[in-house]
Amino acid sequence: MELAEMAGLPLEPWQADALEHMLAFRSDEKWAAREYAELVGRQQGKALDVTTPLLTTAGWTTMGDVQPGQHVFHPDGFPTRVAAVSEVLTGRQCYRVTTTDGRTVVADAEHVWTVRDTRRRYSTGPRGASVRFTRWETLTTREIAKRGLHRSVRRTSSGSSTDYAFRVPRQHSLVSKPVDLPIDPWLFGAWLGDGGSTRAALTVGTTDLAEMKALVLETGAEIVSCARTGTAWSLRFRTGGFGAGLEAHAKRLGVWGNKHIPDVYLAAGTEQRLALLQGLLDTDGSIFVTTGSTRVEYTSCRRRLAQDVLMLVRSLGWRATLKESAAVLDGRRTGSRWRVCFTPETGEHLPFRLRRKADRVQDPNGRGHERFAVSIASVEPVESRPVRCIRVEAPDGLFLAGRGLLATHNSAGVGLPRALAGMLLLGEQLIMWSAHEVKTALEAHLALRLALERLGEDAGPNLIALDDGALLVKVINNNGYEGFELSTGQRMRFMARSKGAGRGFSGDLIVIDEAFAYTRQQQSAVAPTQLARPNPQTLYLSSPPLRGDVEEGKVLYALADRAAKGDSDGRLGFRDWGLVTSLDEVMGMAARDRAVFLDDRQNWAAALPALGRGRVSEESIAQLRAEMDERDFAREVLGCWPVQVTTDGRWQVIRKAAWLARGWADQQREPAEVWTDEVAMAIAMPPEQDWASIVVAGRSIDGELLVQVARYDRGSAWVLPEVLDLAERHPNAVFAINKRGPAGYLVAPLERAGVELLVPTELEAAHANQRFVRGVVDEPIIRHFDQESLDIAVKAAVKRPMGDGWTWLRRGDTDVSPVEAASLAVWAVEDLGGDVGPPLAVPSTGDHVGNGADLAYMGF
Repeated sequence: MELAEMAGLPLEPWQADALEHMLAFRSDEKWAAREYAELVGRQQGKALDVTTPLLTTAGWTTMGDVQPGQHVFHPDGFPTRVAAVSEVLTGRQCYRVTTTDGRTVVADAEHVWTVRDTRRRYSTGPRGASVRFTRWETLTTREIAKRGLHRSVRRTSSGSSTDYAFRVPRQHSLVSKPVDLPIDPWLFGAWLGDGGSTRAALTVGTTDLAEMKALVLETGAEIVSCARTGTAWSLRFRTGGFGAGLEAHAKRLGVWGNKHIPDVYLAAGTEQRLALLQGLLDTDGSIFVTTGSTRVEYTSCRRRLAQDVLMLVRSLGWRATLKESAAVLDGRRTGSRWRVCFTPETGEHLPFRLRRKADRVQDPNGRGHERFAVSIASVEPVESRPVRCIRVEAPDGLFLAGRGLLATHNSAGVGLPRALAGMLLLGEQLIMWSAHEVKTALEAHLALRLALERLGEDAGPNLIALDDGALLVKVINNNGYEGFELSTGQRMRFMARSKGAGRGFSGDLIVIDEAFAYTRQQQSAVAPTQLARPNPQTLYLSSPPLRGDVEEGKVLYALADRAAKGDSDGRLGFRDWGLVTSLDEVMGMAARDRAVFLDDRQNWAAALPALGRGRVSEESIAQLRAEMDERDFAREVLGCWPVQVTTDGRWQVIRKAAWLARGWADQQREPAEVWTDEVAMAIAMPPEQDWASIVVAGRSIDGELLVQVARYDRGSAWVLPEVLDLAERHPNAVFAINKRGPAGYLVAPLERAGVELLVPTELEAAHANQRFVRGVVDEPIIRHFDQESLDIAVKAAVKRPMGDGWTWLRRGDTDVSPVEAASLAVWAVEDLGGDVGPPLAVPSTGDHVGNGADLAYMGF
């Protein structure tokens, strides 16, 4: 647990408990759980002001405008995909969070941050040789404010200085691809720094003239003239032909006579942004060297330009500050100036191309790492404003927000701490992390790299030193082969799943991330890798399967089945926090009942172990409820499993042969020869009410029950006028509706219209379904017209247990309302009872057949 916290992967109590179960040993020093599955819903939603800028790989957007599928940036500098966004939320308690270097965002009280409280120090190791350290924690905005921000206040000769307690994660240089830019970035930066506001010319000192000429020519520009102006030189240049020169491009960018850095340059590729900064600093930057310190400073009398440079410097991974002071000329104040200051070092991006400045950059002495340290300086209540949440796919949940690129947070899982323990504590020789998609595997790799960097120190390109250099970790970033290699010979590999992925390896630990999409074929590729290992373990991390009728997820169903029956060898650990109510049951509820179920706080508490016991609040779950559709919320947050479909998902309740055997072959007989006046009609709809069924059932003169779909059509607006028309034309017929189902809203208007209704109780509705199956299979008395809509519904329908009975349940997108209505219509006919009366005397019409059925034979 200490290792996870030191690495910035703090665990909730339930996560710590899960990790203890994963790492439990038997008496023979083998894993107590050779396989361990942890299934838990998503538990947090965190909101920022909708106006908060977000840098994406496509440029700048805001929290209010960002959409799923876009890529924002992780503090490690790499992009991470936005997986979901919420609706705009209002009425939230909000705070303005500001750091010691001036970064600021407005977040709600429940927004979560990864921080390290430097006041809370821990020690490890033997007495006399112990090492003291601080731990990373995950705290809400409210918790940070409540704990207090100050570590200490020091008195100095010039006043007082405050040490702040909460450190935030380091933000690395953003890694982005080159983009098409109209002006070479170094030349554009040089012009912004020391060029004429409305001239394609640079002002250059005599010392730098020769080198600056060479640098200009390297950009492809042409030097037009070089004339002395007082103590400096005016270097005029030309880029492109007519309409493609600096002036034309600058006007299109809006910077001609209005110097600033356009967003297209601020969001450009990594090397392009570096070149832009080098141009700015070669012309208008200064470098100051003192003992053990190098400070670079950019000064401008244009506030906007200085703010742009600040963001540019931060995008390259440096901690930078912006300071305002008086601009003085000849002893008189002429306005304000703004200074951007930061500390570089050799071995990383050099902020200069001009050699006399680049040569002065030095490595800092002593606590050089402090130049990256950023702390929270203030958390101030502000007026409530619209806020919005996003969820990113990075395993540690971190992303950068605001033009200050401030690291903010979602929550991490238990997989990364388990893998870290295997590498650093257990000596596992090969750890394999298997994800459903390539990008998820890469994000896990990046998250673990960030954790390792927190534990150690930079030892060179793609090299991390741990334990004072006793252990070296090489970071592997080859395309398709990402991972880590330790100086001990241990390895960890990250891969996307495929048929053959994993063959040829021998893994001690296999982490199956996104196990909801794990197939038996993929399992066959990975499982043999552990056969030769003395004490292997497989870890499954997931939410419930997406569907119950596809190959993906069958491994999870098999694990759940083994756990339910009691694992034969006792070496399966399986913990599912989800509700016992199936996803199909939830989606089969009436809209109002489903909303009540999904909003039930007791259901939230049962499914989410951190709610009320960790730092997850009902407010944060309400955010997720707002941002997700009902099916995803039920599955991903409440952990509701879809019902597994067997026998290829078809003909589960009524077998095909039994159903076809009850088809009515004598469909050409006249109605008067077939039907009695014991007729009932039933109405049913799917939960979405995007289709509707009206089914009629009646007794034949032979004593059997005949079932026919009267109308099956898209939408539901047509149902009420259709039923009223049928009731008027058939005054002896009764109509049945399940008041608790999606069609229940029709009961009140039909009763007001005087239509005779039969409304079953919940138990009667369940028994109606059982009676329908018996009447087809066990006690054949029901016959049906051969109609596609009814055949498809019977083929696809499955059972959903309900009290002492069951109800019909659809699988996938197939609508089963025709068989629901048929069952209800049969129940209504039998409820009528009575003697067999004369045949119906009704005209034969088929004007309103929605699915092509010929209703003439029933007189409709």
